[in-house]
Amino acid sequence: MRRFASLFIAATVTLASCSKDANQGYQEEMIASTGNQMIMDQLDETTKHDFNQHKTWSGSIKATGYDGPLAHIPLQLLNGDDILEIGWTDANGNWELTLNHTPSMDLKVVCQVPTLQGTYPIINDDFTITIAPTESQAAESTPLAAPSFKSNQSSISFRGNTRWYDDRTYTYQSSRGGNYLPTMTTADVLSDAFLTSIANSVPEEYPVGVNNPSLLKDGSTSLYMADSGDVYMTFVDEGAGYKNAVGIFTYTADNVPASPSDIDSVWTVFENFSRKGKGGGLKAGDKVYIGSYPQGTYIGFALIANGYNGNGNTYKNNPTYYSIPDLNPEATAEKRQHNILLHDATSDRFVIGFEDLPRVASKSDDDFNDALFFCTANPPEAIDTSDVTPIVDTLVDCDYDGVPDNADIAPCDARYATTYTTTGKLMYEDLYPFLGDYDFNDIVVHYTAVAWKSSGGITNKMDYTFELIADGGSLTNGFGLAIDGLSASAVSNVTFGNNNGSFETDDQAVMILTTDMSYDGYGFMNNMAGGNSTSNNPTYSVSFEINGASASDVFWGEEMNPFIFQTTDNNKRNEVHLKYKQPTSGADLTQVGAGDDITLLEDVSFTDAMWSTGSPAVRYWATQLHDGGTTNLPKTSVTYTDRNGYPWAMHMDATVKHAYEKVDFNTAYPLFSSWISSGGLNNTDWYNSPANGKVFE
Repeated sequence: MRRFASLFIAATVTLASCSKDANQGYQEEMIASTGNQMIMDQLDETTKHDFNQHKTWSGSIKATGYDGPLAHIPLQLLNGDDILEIGWTDANGNWELTLNHTPSMDLKVVCQVPTLQGTYPIINDDFTITIAPTESQAAESTPLAAPSFKSNQSSISFRGNTRWYDDRTYTYQSSRGGNYLPTMTTADVLSDAFLTSIANSVPEEYPVGVNNPSLLKDGSTSLYMADSGDVYMTFVDEGAGYKNAVGIFTYTADNVPASPSDIDSVWTVFENFSRKGKGGGLKAGDKVYIGSYPQGTYIGFALIANGYNGNGNTYKNNPTYYSIPDLNPEATAEKRQHNILLHDATSDRFVIGFEDLPRVASKSDDDFNDALFFCTANPPEAIDTSDVTPIVDTLVDCDYDGVPDNADIAPCDARYATTYTTTGKLMYEDLYPFLGDYDFNDIVVHYTAVAWKSSGGITNKMDYTFELIADGGSLTNGFGLAIDGLSASAVSNVTFGNNNGSFETDDQAVMILTTDMSYDGYGFMNNMAGGNSTSNNPTYSVSFEINGASASDVFWGEEMNPFIFQTTDNNKRNEVHLKYKQPTSGADLTQVGAGDDITLLEDVSFTDAMWSTGSPAVRYWATQLHDGGTTNLPKTSVTYTDRNGYPWAMHMDATVKHAYEKVDFNTAYPLFSSWISSGGLNNTDWYNSPANGKVFE
C-alpha cells in the first residue's frame, strides 16, 4: 500500500484501543454530557484541518482631513503592486471593506489624495485603519526665521544658456535686481474642499487624457500677467518617487522660447520639491514670493526630474520638463505636455501639476500630480483666467451613487460601481473516495473571481474564469461550482463562456462549467518534467447576477465550493469537494463515506449487525464510539477527509506550485505532513518550501 498504510493501521489500533479500553469510562461520561458529536470532533485534532487558505476578512477605513471626515475620496486596495479594488469613502468618510486573504498576500490600502498620501497595511481580520494627514499644514507650524544672505551661494550654473539658481533653504534666492528672491512668506491655509478638488482633477494613477482630457490642450500652460502684480507659489503635495527641483522662467508673446537654450534664466523656487517625511522639508501651504511682474509677462515653470542630490546642488543635466510643450523631448506632439494648469475661482488659485517621467509607453502614469503647487497674485485679477481650465469642484455622477462617472464601471447603473478581484489555485485528487497516488495534480486550476459591487459594497454580479493549468489524471473529470448559502432563486442571467455549461435550479445554485475539463487531444499536460507542456490552457467561465444580497455577503474565497466530478452509471456525479464542503443535489451519495472517506452526511443508528453492512465511514466511527446495543453516530461536521485528516481537494494561494506526477505531496512539500500532524501549529508556511525538482515550475 501507499504511505497511508502505516498511518491507517496506527490510527486504527490506537484509537480502537483507547475507545474500547482505557478511555471507555471517559467516553461514556462525555457522551452523557455532550453527545457523540462532541466526541467525534475531539477524537483527532488533525481531522479539523482546513485546506482552504482563503479566508474572509473585513474592516473599515476612516478618512479624515484637516477639517473633518473626507467624503467621496478614492482609495485603493492592493495586494503587493496589484490593484484589487478601487473604492470611495461614503458621506461620513468611511469605506467598509470585505476581502479575501491568503497567507502570502501583502494587503494594503493606498491613499493618493494630496496631503493624505500614504500606504496602510492590512495585517489582520476585523481591521480599522485611520487615514489622516501625517503632517500639520505650514500655517499651523512654527514660522520660518527671517531670511538672511547666503554668502556661499553658487549663484549660476550653465546648462546651455539656461541658468539654474540654487536655493538650499527655501528662504531666498541670490540677488536679482537687488531683491532677494524667492522669499518665504506667510503660509497659505489649504481647506479639505480645495484639496479634494485637486484630487478630483488629477487623481493618482488616472491618466489625465482619460480622466480629464480638457486639461491636455495645445499651446502654453504658463501663467499670463493680464496686469502687473506680485506673484506667489505655494507647495501643495507631491506624488513622486523623485526629489525634483522646480523653478520658473519668464518670456513675452514676442519672444516665446523655441528651445530650452532660448530661456534666459530659470530661477529655482523649490530646490527639493519633497514634503516632510518623504525626503524633504516642505509642508502643505509653504508659500514663496517669486516677484513682481509687469503686464504682458508669461511665467513659465520648469521641473528637473530627480534634480536634487541632497548636497545643496541640483543635477542640472537631468531631464528637464517645461510648461511650453514644444520644449519637451517626446517625439509625438500630443505627448509633450508635462504640466496642467487649473483655476479655482473660489480662491483665485492657479493649480499646476507636473508629470516627472517621459510620457512614453510604460514610463509615465500620466496623472500629472508628481509636483503639485499653486500660484496666486496681488491683485488676484493680475493673472489672466480666460484660457485656463476650471478646477473640478464636483464630479459628474449619473447614478447618484457617490462614485464619479470617470471611476464608475457602470456610470448610470447604481448596481455597479467598482469591481473586486481575487485569485486562487485549486488542486484535486480524482480517485475519490480512494486516496490515489496523492500527487494532487490530477486536475489543477487557476481561477480569477471578479465581484461587481455597488458603492455600498453589495455584490450584484460575479464573473469567474477557471483556467486548467495541469491535467495528471486518467479519468474524465467535469468541473462545477457552488457557493455556500447561495440559492438558485437568488441567481439570474447565468452566462457560460462555452456551449457545455449548465445551471441547475434545485435549491442550491450549482453551475456545471464542463463535463470534460481537459486538454483536447492530450491525456496528460503540465504534470511532469520532460512531458507535455503548454501555456495555451483551456479556460471555462461563468457569469451571473445576484439578487437580494447584502454588503456582508461574500461569493468568493472561502465561500466557493468548486468541485470536480465523474459522471456515474446512475447519471449522478462522483463529486470531489474541498474539506468541510457539502455535495450538491446531483452527487452520487453512495460514494460519500466509502473507500478512505470518513464523512457521515446523516445520523446513523449503529447496531452490531452493521459491522458487515455499514459503509467504511460508518464502521470507522463505530470503532470509535460503539460499545454495544444501539449507538447514535451523528453526521460529521468534517467532510471529504480520510481518518488522518488528509483531503482530496485543496484551495490554495495562486502562487503555490503543484507536484510532479507520482510525487507524493508530502515529498513535494516536506513540511506538509508535520503541519498536519501538529494540528496546524508547526510549519504553517509549509507551502513556501517545496523540494527541489519535485514541483512543476
